[in-house]
Amino acid sequence: MATKFKQQATQEYDASYNQKVQGLKNQLAQNTQTLDQQKGGVNSNYDLQVSEQNLSNKKAKNNLSNTALGRGLANSSIITSGLAEADQINNRLVGNVNRERSGALNDIEQQKALLAQSMQGNLNTMSADRLDGISTLARQLEDRDFDKTHQTSQLDLQRQSMLADQQYKN
Repeated sequence: MATKFKQQATQEYDASYNQKVQGLKNQLAQNTQTLDQQKGGVNSNYDLQVSEQNLSNKKAKNNLSNTALGRGLANSSIITSGLAEADQINNRLVGNVNRERSGALNDIEQQKALLAQSMQGNLNTMSADRLDGISTLARQLEDRDFDKTHQTSQLDLQRQSMLADQQYKN
């Protein structure tokens, strides 16, 4: 296969190929951006849960303190241990919320990695198809050129034959 046909086929094929590659890259960027935006929502949601849990803990501790004051136990070790226990429970619950946040954020990162992996697979397939497509197109161009050259030579032979017949008749 002549290199001129391969070069022409490469030029013709690559215009479409490059647009498809750019389209995949744009789609990946858009999907990645969407997932990154979801991370903001996830963080806001879990920040709200942590804030609500801390507020709930503060209310529970205030209720415990008010109950102890009403009973005259303000300086009792019971109130101190009750407040400490409330803080431990709060810390555990906030830790659970933050673990769930980490899990949700990790899920988003995994989705981003899968998108990138999928795009790379598509690019690898497209690259292999590109080589096949260029070879096929180059053969078609070469065949078309051969047919054109053959037709031109046939027409030239017919003209020469007609001229020779006319000269013979004259």
